[in-house]
Amino acid sequence: MIRDRLILLFEQKFGANSFTRGAIPSVLVSFPPAHIGVGELKIFEYGNELIVEIGKIAHHQFDNLNPDATPEAAEQALAEQVAGFVEDVFADKYIFWCSPQRDAGGLKHIDFFSENERSSFLDGDRIYFTWSGPLAPAPGKESCIP
Repeated sequence: MIRDRLILLFEQKFGANSFTRGAIPSVLVSFPPAHIGVGELKIFEYGNELIVEIGKIAHHQFDNLNPDATPEAAEQALAEQVAGFVEDVFADKYIFWCSPQRDAGGLKHIDFFSENERSSFLDGDRIYFTWSGPLAPAPGKESCIP
């Protein structure tokens, strides 16, 4: 069962007390926020997909990338993908953004921002975050991307 595989990986990576097992059947686990402005990280199960939700800012969907895998191998691969993603989120390797009204958002790994994106990051009215909290440019810097 994917829930059991995911919980085992999370216990190994983050410790058994770092998250809460979901009370609602579709919520597998939730992690408390590192910053109140970001919100909880929750993982939902929808059929063959897992969805990681970062507060009300963004979400990311995962599904089996190998249709020829056995059910057990597919579940393990999916659990490992999600655990790796969460590990990167907690290491502030993802940037999240939303509108001031928090009605539209997204996310991107910091390794995939182009120089143009980095220099124009503050254009517009988006609010930017990492798991640790809101981003603001350092004094004298054009970008708030680490």
